[in-house]
Amino acid sequence: MAEKEGPSRTQKIKESVQFFLLLFGAGFGIYQFIYKDIIVPARRPPAVTLAATLEELDRADGMILVRAHIAVANHGDAKVWVPALWWHVYGVSFSGEDRTADQFAKDVHPFIERGDESFGRFSSVRQVEVAAAGRVPEYEYWYQPKDETAHEQLFLVPEGKFDALQIYVDAYITKSIDEFAPTRWEMSKEGMLTPTLVLKQRGWDKDHPERVVPFEPETNAKQRKQGDREDAGHNSTTASLRLKPKAPSATNPSARH
Repeated sequence: MAEKEGPSRTQKIKESVQFFLLLFGAGFGIYQFIYKDIIVPARRPPAVTLAATLEELDRADGMILVRAHIAVANHGDAKVWVPALWWHVYGVSFSGEDRTADQFAKDVHPFIERGDESFGRFSSVRQVEVAAAGRVPEYEYWYQPKDETAHEQLFLVPEGKFDALQIYVDAYITKSIDEFAPTRWEMSKEGMLTPTLVLKQRGWDKDHPERVVPFEPETNAKQRKQGDREDAGHNSTTASLRLKPKAPSATNPSARH
């Protein structure tokens, strides 16, 4: 009786290739849907895009109505937590200067030592005051990929008091807030909003909210490492609006002689 022939060499090669392609397809699927779409985004540092505008809406009774518009977006592919989002609008007044280049360099030297960012040769800042401030009070505030939000604030400023308005928007961002307690807020006598991120300590719960410590990675090495693990960061943006002087009133024709 003749023995049954086994698979031919060609058939074995074909089956081996099919098995390899099956493994390759499974591996590529794991890379595409797990590593590339989950693991890689999770390792990227969080980021949100901030944009701000100031717009004059109306003038009446010696006051200027202004609208501040703040847009926040997550253009990345990972969830981002924003435990603090806040802004200030400053009224700025200038005085004109006529300085030579040598005098300008001499005058700004102390401001450079102080850490100021920018300087004007033909102008000096005469006055800066907080004209408006705002915040998002919730600390459990997050953005999924492609999320966008807008915040607006309406406020008045006296006509003729400032030459310009400047808005500064700030945000603290992190990958997770599991170790953070609700953000604490304070306002200074100058009208400055200041958020303080705080970390939960042993025994913290809603009945013991006092069991926290301030998050100070700049001075605390342990907290700095913790912040690095969570990729904690800070985003900011700014914008300006020129406030034109009040237009002179037209002369009443009937008052002419």
